[in-house]
Amino acid sequence: MSWLVKLAPRSSVRSKIDPIAAAMDSALDSGMADPETCTMVFQNHWQQVLKILEAKPGSKTGDGSPPILSPDEANTVRNNAEQMTWLLAREAAPLDGGLGPVLDFALSEDVLQRLLCWSRQCPDGEASDEARLALLKQFEILACQARQPLLCHKPVLQPLLNLLSDCAQSGSPKVESSLLVLLGQLCSAMSKNPTLLELVFHCGAPPLASPNHNPPPCTPVFTLLISYIHRDGQLGQQARDAMLLVMTLSTENDLLGRRITKESDFCPVLASGLSGLYSSLPRKMEATSDDWHALQPEDCAGVPALVRFMTALDFCNAVLQVAHEDVKQQLVKYIYNGFLIPVLGPALHKSSVEELIASTAYLDLFLRSISEPSLFCAFLHFVLLHQYDDVPVLDTLISRIASNSRLCMVSLALFRTLLDLNCEDVVLQLVFRYLIPCTHVMASQRGAMRDVDMYSMATRRMLGLVPSCCKHEVIPTRADKEEIMPEKGPFVTMLFSKLENMLQNSLYVNLLLTGIIVQLASFPQPLLRSFLLNTTMVFQPSVKSLVQVLGTVKQRVESYAANYAEFPLMVQRAMQYLVARGQAGTGESPLFVPLPRRPEAFGKGKHFTAPHYVKLVITYHRFFD
Repeated sequence: MSWLVKLAPRSSVRSKIDPIAAAMDSALDSGMADPETCTMVFQNHWQQVLKILEAKPGSKTGDGSPPILSPDEANTVRNNAEQMTWLLAREAAPLDGGLGPVLDFALSEDVLQRLLCWSRQCPDGEASDEARLALLKQFEILACQARQPLLCHKPVLQPLLNLLSDCAQSGSPKVESSLLVLLGQLCSAMSKNPTLLELVFHCGAPPLASPNHNPPPCTPVFTLLISYIHRDGQLGQQARDAMLLVMTLSTENDLLGRRITKESDFCPVLASGLSGLYSSLPRKMEATSDDWHALQPEDCAGVPALVRFMTALDFCNAVLQVAHEDVKQQLVKYIYNGFLIPVLGPALHKSSVEELIASTAYLDLFLRSISEPSLFCAFLHFVLLHQYDDVPVLDTLISRIASNSRLCMVSLALFRTLLDLNCEDVVLQLVFRYLIPCTHVMASQRGAMRDVDMYSMATRRMLGLVPSCCKHEVIPTRADKEEIMPEKGPFVTMLFSKLENMLQNSLYVNLLLTGIIVQLASFPQPLLRSFLLNTTMVFQPSVKSLVQVLGTVKQRVESYAANYAEFPLMVQRAMQYLVARGQAGTGESPLFVPLPRRPEAFGKGKHFTAPHYVKLVITYHRFFD
């Protein structure tokens, strides 16, 4: 998702359909309306407004009883103010760099501030919303269509900032929509004019009158955007787009970066938003098929709560890509201490297996979705080094590979994602911190680990371990080229243990398991490669090699095969199933070969069911083709 989208000005479209604006543009562009005439027209409109406002008590200063305007009078004020706005916006800057006559008159009369006072004196409700909506649209025109830098003048900018604060208290959807459009236009203008940026962040505005949100008075625009960051729909998207413009400005503006971190609650709001949105995620997963083990984009689309969380996480990732270094550091700190440790940590240690499956699948999805290195570091530090109740999170995740449920599959998928990162820290924690001491081999064998050409010998030796019932029927498949890194610590020990008991695993567990081992074997590091592929290496008696584990599996397979006369038929059916499954996955064939689930389909047996022969072939061709 691209967050830095262009904010299309609505007023530019409006000018094409507004006959008054179009006629005015035509007159100004053709030179038919000279500056003096435009000034006279502007003054005439203003006199009509004053005639109505000054007829009401308290209209100039806001003191006294509120004015009560009839609907016709309110319409007259709005219409005249709109004409004045177009005259002001279409006035070109004089060649001498001074003020145009229309702008000069507007500033001297404090026109915009007095219109703001009128909007504040309107009775609460529809009348007040209509007045604010009219002013928002007028400021939108001034922000994006003015031919001279109007917003750089305090009598224009200050009423604008005050209006933004007033509108923050309105519950009207129309007012909120116009407010966000204007905020976006203002941020876009600031990105083009550094002087305006300084003025906006120096012009104070009254703080919001909310007991739960008391922002510093020096950042009204920024504070307003923060309140919409986690909104759903178009309002939230507009706020995030505008906020990213500000974040981009902070990259080379140290003062702005410090203000964001020290004078706003931007980073705490983002991190706490992640925590709140995570708490609304489903705690149980609805598996769509037997081989489901990871959340995919199509899975997210059907879960609104997950879509909202991923939107917030993507926004954090985008902010970290463009923000000032101080903002990056603070945001990562808040995400780690405010989301990962207090929220995700306990979620990964629930007592319910269903909740553990969900939290592990969420973590896997998060790691596959983020791209900013600093955010990656926070997640990896949590997974690799954080301890929950004095037990490393990593050790807990590794131990779940031994489970005989879908929890094993989602755990293997998580480790596959971690290894796909090709991150040295991941490999060090999983593998190398156990292999580097070289205690797994005899002292006399340590020099042989430097041999980097051992694939031929390993292939020959492992092909000899193919069960005799499968030697002539193995289906060739594409080599798995994914690079990943394992070890002979608890991670590799758990993988080997699971591999040794292959016949007790489901087909889908074996697919994930053998895929990870193949990834490890393809990693071009001499220490790891010698551990997995050097068939002549002499290990310590307590250390099992991959060859020894596969030898055990071979014996068990042949023992099973000897007890079933129909085993060759089983292998043939298994290969047909695998071919059809692969073609269905790539769209090459619509056919699907159904597999009988009962043991009676291929002979009597206490534990041997149809999926068993499938996983034999699918697992072995990972190594022997």
